[in-house]
Amino acid sequence: KLRSLDSHIYLMNYFEKKFRKLRKNIDKNKSLNHMENLDFGHDFIYNQKLKKFILQKKIYLSIASYLGFRPILHRVYFMYSFKKNYLNKDSSQYFHSDYEDLRGIKLFVNLTKISKSNGPFTFINKKISEKIYKNTNYSKNYKKQKRLSDEIIEKYTKKKNWKNNSGNKGDCLMIDTNSCLHFGSRLKKGERVMVCFFFLSPFSYIF
Repeated sequence: KLRSLDSHIYLMNYFEKKFRKLRKNIDKNKSLNHMENLDFGHDFIYNQKLKKFILQKKIYLSIASYLGFRPILHRVYFMYSFKKNYLNKDSSQYFHSDYEDLRGIKLFVNLTKISKSNGPFTFINKKISEKIYKNTNYSKNYKKQKRLSDEIIEKYTKKKNWKNNSGNKGDCLMIDTNSCLHFGSRLKKGERVMVCFFFLSPFSYIF
């Protein structure tokens, strides 16, 4: 819970207004995946309050300390999920890791209340994830990367070790998605909206 979000209601209003504008591009009657990643655009660079939020010590210095380098904000985007009647085995609805670097931090800000029924981001900690990587010969090379089923994961860790990002609107999660197996968007009802700030080291292959 970041006090800076509580004290700057402007930021939540800014996120919501931005999302509503992008959401107009989505026609739910078309054949869409369970989730749409809506790019934020680059005008956030000129938003001083948003910049101040990102650069606060609790966020920026924590990420710098973890990565061991001055982090680069690679991308800002909305994660919008809505109910579908199926799970796509090749999608982020199944366990996987990100591949852009050895480490990479994503800061998620909930724009809706999230419970177990509307597809929370679900993850396994780094230590257990490393054990599963080793035992399944999991490759982080995006060309060879595969999704892991729940049944495979349960061979190595119990469901009680699966953590989920349930919480109220405005709650935040910072996680190394390159080191922790995770999935999201398994909705039973409703929808889920988050804004994601993706930080990488200067040595990510993307750069």
